[in-house]
Amino acid sequence: MAETNGFDREFGRIDGVFAAMRYSSQPVLAMLAETADKSVLPTGDWLTVEEARLAADMPERRATENGLARLVSGLAHDIAFRKTEFDNREQPTRGERLIGYLSKSAMRRRMVKRAASPAVLGHIEKLLVRGDALAGLLEAERTALLAARKEGEGDLGTLIDHRSDIIKALRGEDGEGMSGVEATASAERAASAFDRFVTELNTRIAACNVLRHKLIADMEDLLILYQVIFDALRRNDSVAFEHDRFPHLKPEIERFAQGMLTMQGLAARQQKADLAFRERFSEIAETDTGGERSSATKSGHPFRNILNQARS
Repeated sequence: MAETNGFDREFGRIDGVFAAMRYSSQPVLAMLAETADKSVLPTGDWLTVEEARLAADMPERRATENGLARLVSGLAHDIAFRKTEFDNREQPTRGERLIGYLSKSAMRRRMVKRAASPAVLGHIEKLLVRGDALAGLLEAERTALLAARKEGEGDLGTLIDHRSDIIKALRGEDGEGMSGVEATASAERAASAFDRFVTELNTRIAACNVLRHKLIADMEDLLILYQVIFDALRRNDSVAFEHDRFPHLKPEIERFAQGMLTMQGLAARQQKADLAFRERFSEIAETDTGGERSSATKSGHPFRNILNQARS
C-alpha cells in the first residue's frame, strides 16, 4: 500500500507541475501570436518577466521529467522482478524447502499450489494500471506540447518574416522613433526570446517521446509475460482482464488480444528505447535494473512441469 501511495503521490505531483507549466505558457503563445499578427513588439519589461519565468521553469521542468523517468524506470524494474519470479517459480521457496525436510510430498503440493495460483496475474494487472496511467499522462502532455509548438513555430516564422516591417515601424515614418540600431536590437531580442520558448517546447517534446517509447516497449513486454503465464496456467482462451480498463494502452492491448503481440521485433525496440532513455536520463538509468531483461518467454516455461504433474 505504501508503494502504491508513493506512486500516486508522485504521479499527481508531476501531473500538477505539467498542468501549471501549460497554463503559464499560454500568455507567451498569445503574445507571440499578437506580435506576429500586428507586427508590434511586446514591451521590454514584459520580455524581462517572461525570460526570467522561462529561466526558472527550465530546471524545474528537468527535475520533473527526471521524476517521471524514475516512475517509468521503476515500472521496468517491477516488470523485470515479475519475469524473474516467473522464471524461478519451479524452484522451491525457503519455506517450501523447510517443509521438504519433513515431507517431500507436502513440499511438492505447496509448489503445485503456488505455481497454479493466478495471483501473479493480479500483480501484472496492477503494473498495467500504472503503465496505463503513465501512458495517459505522457500522451496528454505530448499532445498539448505539439499543439503549442505548431502554433508557436508558425507565429515565430511570421514574426521573422516581418522583422523588417517591425524595425521600420519602430523607427517611425520620419525617423522620430528609435534609431536603426535600437530598433534592430529590440526586434532581435523579442525574436530571440520567443525562439528560446519554442526551443524549450521541442526539448520537452523530445523528453516525452523518449519516456513514452520506453514505457510502451516495457508494456508490450509485460503483456507478453501475461500471456505466457496465462497459457502456463491453462486458463480458457479469453483474457482475464477487461480491455477498457487500460484506454491509454489500447493499440497494444488490441494487438495482444488478437495474438499479434510477439517477441519478434520487441527486443530490438526495447534496445533502441533503452538506449535513448540512457542517453536522455543517464543518472536515472544508472540505477535502472529493469534494463536486465530476463527471458520469461523461453521454451519450456518455468513451472509448467509442476502444473502438468498436478493435472496428471
